[in-house]
Amino acid sequence: MHKTTRLLLAGLVASTISAPALSQDAAAITPEQVTTRIDLAAKQRMLIERMAKSLCFADAGVHVWDNELFLQGAYISFESAHRGMGEGDEKRGLFADDNREFTGTWKDVDLTWVTLSRIYDDFVEAEEISPRDFGIAMELTDRARDLSDDLVIHIRTAYTRFIGQGGLGSSILLDLYSRQKELTQRLSKEVCLVSRQIDRADNLAKLQTTLQTFQVSLDGFRNGIPAYGIAPPPTERIAKQLTRVNERWEEIRLYAEEVADGGTLETLEMWDFEFGIDQVLREVERAVFLLSDHLAKAG
Repeated sequence: MHKTTRLLLAGLVASTISAPALSQDAAAITPEQVTTRIDLAAKQRMLIERMAKSLCFADAGVHVWDNELFLQGAYISFESAHRGMGEGDEKRGLFADDNREFTGTWKDVDLTWVTLSRIYDDFVEAEEISPRDFGIAMELTDRARDLSDDLVIHIRTAYTRFIGQGGLGSSILLDLYSRQKELTQRLSKEVCLVSRQIDRADNLAKLQTTLQTFQVSLDGFRNGIPAYGIAPPPTERIAKQLTRVNERWEEIRLYAEEVADGGTLETLEMWDFEFGIDQVLREVERAVFLLSDHLAKAG
């Protein structure tokens, strides 16, 4: 295995693990509540990237109407989950968390989200955005995504006792699968930014890393890499679905590689790529659902 590939895999797995955190002293927290919390926090990473990706393509004149709707849908979903995780939401099985590490990170997300949400509100209302606000949105997207990732780790380590070691291992595997959803949106955003010559050098470097991480991860999920704790697909249905993910990915992979190699996509190619990457996202979501269902039944 290539050294760079080994480092990417090691970093991907390590990013799902953290030192133990102080856990909330609550009388009635269920494994289902903790799982719901982890799933929502993981989804937040994808949603924050989906908003930025939709903004970039809409501002470029690509699938404008669809991307404005995608942005608004992701906005509503993110806001709802964000409030529920911080303040509690009985209907969704979310308890108000007083864990110090969690609340500190949640407040950092909230501060970032205040500015991001204003920018998105203004864009949806005016259907245009200034270069300054666009740049701020892209910068804050990276911060909000990383903070949302921290929340997943804080939740898992703080509440391990409620899900047990078996549940912990399953949640880590599920999170690795779920991360592919976020990577599709981040990859799409970076292809858009590089093609539009926006902070080209910086975004090109990011794109190259994101592309390699996505490909290495997908290959790992399909074939398994025991040395890094990544098992082969646990069922034939999941294996077939990962093959389906790969087939969809192969339809547009060359577009991403062309941009990562220093090229750019023309407007019509951006239309094709953006449509295709959302097809990949749908297939990844199906793979995550199948894995989640399998783990729930096996647990």
